[in-house]
Amino acid sequence: MVEQACGALEREWTRQPVLALDGLTPLGRYPAGQALPDRLVHRVRYGAVDGGPIGPDALVLLCPMGDETTVPRINDYIVRVNTLEERIIARSPWPAAGILHSLVG
Repeated sequence: MVEQACGALEREWTRQPVLALDGLTPLGRYPAGQALPDRLVHRVRYGAVDGGPIGPDALVLLCPMGDETTVPRINDYIVRVNTLEERIIARSPWPAAGILHSLVG
């Protein structure tokens, strides 16, 4: 069932020239789900393989992390980053909840 769902997502997502994905934690739980971002990233980096789908041209994976010095992950699945240009750290404008609470109370 997971493989079928990932296949449907891949068919839909490869039609998009620019793809921004968030909330992928469920995909990180299953081998079929972990392979999907890898295939999409491969197409962005190197183009279509063996006459397969050509898209997307650009891919943004949003991977919220508590510690920006660690590798990006989807659940326990590590997202491979080949170059520094493939990873952008976007810091939150909001302070940590504990800091905000101590300022108010």
